[in-house]
Amino acid sequence: MSVLSVKKLKQWPLPLLGCGLMLVSTGLAYLLLTPPAFRARAAVRVEKRDWVHTNSIVNPYDPELAPAQCQIAASDPILDQAIADANLNARWARRYNHDTPLKTPETRSLLKSLIHVHPLGESMIIAIEATSEDRMESAAIANAIARAYCGFERAAHEQLVRARTTDLLSREGGEWNSLGGKIKTAEERVYQLYLGAMKYRATNQVQIYDPASYQRLQARRIDLGTEFVRQRDLCRRLGAMSHDELADLLPIIETNNPALTGAQKQLLKARDDLRDAARDHGANSQEFRAAAQAVAGLGKYLDQTVAGTLANHERNLAEAKAALDDLEDKLKNASTNTTALTLADSEYAKARQDLEKLRRQRELLEDDLGSPKTGAADQYLSSIVPVSVVAELVDEATPPLRPAIPNPLAGFVVIWTGVVAVLASLVTRLLCRQPKPSSATNGTAPKP
Repeated sequence: MSVLSVKKLKQWPLPLLGCGLMLVSTGLAYLLLTPPAFRARAAVRVEKRDWVHTNSIVNPYDPELAPAQCQIAASDPILDQAIADANLNARWARRYNHDTPLKTPETRSLLKSLIHVHPLGESMIIAIEATSEDRMESAAIANAIARAYCGFERAAHEQLVRARTTDLLSREGGEWNSLGGKIKTAEERVYQLYLGAMKYRATNQVQIYDPASYQRLQARRIDLGTEFVRQRDLCRRLGAMSHDELADLLPIIETNNPALTGAQKQLLKARDDLRDAARDHGANSQEFRAAAQAVAGLGKYLDQTVAGTLANHERNLAEAKAALDDLEDKLKNASTNTTALTLADSEYAKARQDLEKLRRQRELLEDDLGSPKTGAADQYLSSIVPVSVVAELVDEATPPLRPAIPNPLAGFVVIWTGVVAVLASLVTRLLCRQPKPSSATNGTAPKP
């Protein structure tokens, strides 16, 4: 090896050693000091759908649709709705030690740095990814954004339909409204004449009904029977459930019961506070004991609310059974012999004929406006129900088992790169070492 090559090699060991040690320390710091963060993903399928022709898909793949919908899914209105649904203002205020809940713009700014919305390859699937230091929260955020986006698309479609329907009725519905008023007046007249004609039969044991009224009575009996069966089956299913299953399921079924849904929300919030107290202050702290006491009290209140709801269902079942029995007794003594009625009151018969004539006119007008009975139905419906975007949540996010950050593979790559640099510096230093000159070479005799 020449002297020039040796001099050049002597310049490399120290820089290589420094770079290697720096890479090793950087990789270890990344793996050991980086706070863990979890990433969850929800998948939403988007497509343009024709609601008139058998709900067919207009175009199976539109390369411009998914990116545009990604921008909508990550827009401020969708994120604001997701923030409200996931209660992020209060939750993040507690995490970052704020005395008051965060403002929605502050939470939204932080949320945008934690989410990533993008299409999955060349498909109509949108991936909504959320990152958080809490594995449960990452899944909750991704699902909240996905549901808010799906609800937004559904509401946009319904709003467009209402706008077009209102415009159509404002142009063509004047005659329809006028005819509807005439039919209502005619129905009131028929009812009053019917009451007058039936007065003289009040002392009869058998109740006389005209065919239409008797048919409505039978239809009412079917409705009451259906309601009774529904209430009975619901009571049986609820009675077969365990206490925990009732506490989880009843708030979903009883959407019109604010006491039940409110009790469950308060209990869930109290459980979150209990976990936060255990994590932040320990199981022996005063905060933890207060939170545990709140959870116990709210659990007892939820149990009482569930018991009251079950009792209410039993009461509804009893009322439905009583109404059904009363109507069945009435049908036993009912008759449809209207001959005497129409002969005794010809004015009533004439009013019935006028009412039927108005109803036939309304049916004809409905055909003219584009009822499905006519061949122009598709054109009419297309003017009201346009082609629109449908968003469907096809894969809900689940809490991840392992953190996505730090990435072990990236950390190990950096560490091994540093190890290789250190080894290279040692090899280079060995190659640059020169042997010491011998005594024969410099012309001196060896010492005895």
